[in-house]
Amino acid sequence: MDHDYVLGAAKVANAGLKAFHVVTSVGSNPKSPLLYPKTKGRTEEDLKALGLPRLSIYRPGVLMCDRGEKRVVERMSRFFLTPLAVLAPTVMTIPTTTLGKAMVLNSVFGGTEGGVETVENAAIHGVAKKGL
Repeated sequence: MDHDYVLGAAKVANAGLKAFHVVTSVGSNPKSPLLYPKTKGRTEEDLKALGLPRLSIYRPGVLMCDRGEKRVVERMSRFFLTPLAVLAPTVMTIPTTTLGKAMVLNSVFGGTEGGVETVENAAIHGVAKKGL
C-alpha cells in the first residue's frame, strides 16, 4: 500500500502537476533486505521514473508524535529517543510539526523546478528553523 497508493496518486496528479512532495524515511533503499526501507526506496525510484516536473523527497528520522493507534514499538522508540531529541535534535528524530513546516516552506519558497531533491532529516530541521 505504501508504494502503490503513493505512486497511483502521483500518476493521477501528474496531468497538471507542478510539484509532488512525498515523505519516505531515513535509510530508504530499494535494495535493503528489510521491507520498510526497501518499500520506501522502491517508491522513491518509481516516482523518479515518472519524470514529474518537480519531485521533493523528505527522509525524516523517527517521527516524534503521539498517534491515535497503539504502536508499542514506536512508543518505546520515542521514549528512549526523547533524551537524544533534546540533546541532538537533528540526528535521529523530528517532530511532525517540524516536518510539516519544512514541507510547506519548501513547497512555496524552495526546491528546484524540473528536478528531484532529497531532503534528509538534518536538512528538514534546517529548512523549518531558518524558513529557507
